[in-house]
Amino acid sequence: MGTDPAPPPGLPPGDPSPLPAYRTTPGSPPAFERYVGDVEAGPLAPREERMYAALAHLSHVAGIVVAPMLLLAAVGRRSLFVDGHAREAFNHQVTVVGAFVVAGVLALRGAGPGPLGAVVAYGVGFAAVAALRSWQGATWRYPMAVRLLR
Repeated sequence: MGTDPAPPPGLPPGDPSPLPAYRTTPGSPPAFERYVGDVEAGPLAPREERMYAALAHLSHVAGIVVAPMLLLAAVGRRSLFVDGHAREAFNHQVTVVGAFVVAGVLALRGAGPGPLGAVVAYGVGFAAVAALRSWQGATWRYPMAVRLLR
């Protein structure tokens, strides 16, 4: 009648049960799934779509090349708008990284810092325009981008 339940396997008698990693309300999804694009959460609101799309493009200015892929994996299934912009931003960033390597080799071979400056201006300038256009809700295609993800 007054006996305590048996402890979970692997714990000595008298030790309290371990706490769950995430405390959630009964019936709500685990805490981590709220922050990674869970498909069951439904589609994104238009403002959220525009924000995530602009972040994908602005990650180029911050130098985070993998950010569009993270957005694509986390939120891309919930929004075709974010999916398209994240793919386009990733393609642009890979193209700029390749052009930067080529410009760096040219700079070391005697061309000076001009090619490096041109690549940086191209990358940052078009990323800013793309972020602005995506925030306005428009689609954007980078000129001269290698389309690795379609």
